[in-house]
Amino acid sequence: MSNYVHVVLHVDVEKAQGWSDKQVLALWHTLYKDTLLTQKFMRDEVLSQGELVSLNETITVYRKRLYDINWLMRNLNEYTAILACMIYVDLNPIRAKMAKTQESSDHTSIQQRINTAQHTNNLMPFIDSPRQDMPKGIAFSLKDYCELVDTIGKIIRDDNRGYIEEKNPILERLGLDSEQ
Repeated sequence: MSNYVHVVLHVDVEKAQGWSDKQVLALWHTLYKDTLLTQKFMRDEVLSQGELVSLNETITVYRKRLYDINWLMRNLNEYTAILACMIYVDLNPIRAKMAKTQESSDHTSIQQRINTAQHTNNLMPFIDSPRQDMPKGIAFSLKDYCELVDTIGKIIRDDNRGYIEEKNPILERLGLDSEQ
């Protein structure tokens, strides 16, 4: 759906409870950054009593999060929530009938991104797909974002006055190819 996600899950708590501490940390580190303490443990370095207490508390939290549906959904929705907010803001001038297209929507990030497609700008960059060694940025491509805003902006809604009437796709209108 456009504003929520359906997911069918099977949570195997018994299996998660049976994972070794190293398995829990290895799984966690595929999704999130490690800490100095977890790195030390994974390298089989000697830990002090205080470090062991802290590590065990951390592993307990990580283990629960790895099988917690609410934690999963929060993480799934993180990127889509950011995109939804960006799209809402970028389409605001169009919905208010102050602009007809993204490229004519003054004072929006989409207009700035379009105008500087071949140059750098001070906006958070799009970095394509999320990954473990992810640099700072939005886990989406600029091309896909422009096309998504264009598609959503063409939807005629009863609760908004404006929409994008232009039939040609945005990249075609701007004379840009996917790489640009």
